[in-house]
Amino acid sequence: MSATFTCDRCGKQYDESDKKEAFVDEGGSEIKKTLCPTCLDDVMNQADQVQGVEGDEKKAAVALDDAADSTGRETYGERGEDSTGEGPRS
Repeated sequence: MSATFTCDRCGKQYDESDKKEAFVDEGGSEIKKTLCPTCLDDVMNQADQVQGVEGDEKKAAVALDDAADSTGRETYGERGEDSTGEGPRS
């Protein structure tokens, strides 16, 4: 039986291999969130600024400023797509 984790955002359980780390600045305090890939994409698309950082449990993680709830921000959907929807190998 493989190890699982619970996503801090959606509350669903996922395989440990899908775990992503995000360090979110909430009111001047950096809070660590353990997220599934889908929730990480959503949070990154809502953030005004994203920066790669060294994670606690994995080699890569992201640091986000306060995630904006505005819908006016352009989002890129799935990771790897650009604003035209084209992937890097298209």
